[in-house]
Amino acid sequence: MLPEELLRLARHFEGLRLVPYLCPAGVPTIGYGHTGKEVSAMGRIDQETAEAFLYIDMARSFVGAGKASPVLWTDELKHAAIADFCFNLGVGPRATE
Repeated sequence: MLPEELLRLARHFEGLRLVPYLCPAGVPTIGYGHTGKEVSAMGRIDQETAEAFLYIDMARSFVGAGKASPVLWTDELKHAAIADFCFNLGVGPRATE
């Protein structure tokens, strides 16, 4: 189960768009910052789909941040903040590219 604070942070800072758009980096995006090959082919999504994408994306960032820095598992709020950061920049070597 993901911390609610992580989901709240992501919702707040990502914003919600139910139709595909290009983010400032030119990447097709939908929902709360969800990206992927399938996004450019999508039409409108509903709130439930956006929430599902958010949960999957945040779970990946949360686990990745914890693996990269195991000390985060001891502080849920710090872990949530770093996971939200990793959602935007990636985890590990990709974050420095």
